[in-house]
Amino acid sequence: MKHLHHKLLKKGWSLEEIKRLSEATKKAHKIKSPFIKFLDKSVYWFFLMIAILGNLVISVILIPIMLLFSGIPLYSIVAVLGIAFGLFLDLIIHDMEHLTPKHHILAGLFIVSLAAITLLYMTMFALNLIKVTGLKVQQHPLIIGIVYTVALLIPYLSTKIIGLKR
Repeated sequence: MKHLHHKLLKKGWSLEEIKRLSEATKKAHKIKSPFIKFLDKSVYWFFLMIAILGNLVISVILIPIMLLFSGIPLYSIVAVLGIAFGLFLDLIIHDMEHLTPKHHILAGLFIVSLAAITLLYMTMFALNLIKVTGLKVQQHPLIIGIVYTVALLIPYLSTKIIGLKR
């Protein structure tokens, strides 16, 4: 709410107008039916579950990419996938206006945990696949996982840093 307050002041709103808006927003939130509040939270968790599944799919997709490409093309593809999915997660988290700061903290922890789990999952799966098939792979799956994890976190961290500067 502080961010909105400062933004409205910069746009020329008076303190009285901002106060009325704040009171109206609080009143509207209080009179929301329990079912609507439940739906708000359900949508949030539904999208986060989609994010988990999407991230697992991406980690599986990274395995053949790792086997087909090497060097800069490989890391470029991995980074683009990580940033694209990170943007999706960031959009989900930051564009749901009903989220409280507690939800944002949980979402941040969720993204970091998701990145770590993906890193471990992809690395273990790739190493087992390489061992079973006897394929020769030039790059280590752990490094690819780290590149993906860093790329996944870039959009979220960028939004947080930009938010701190405002």
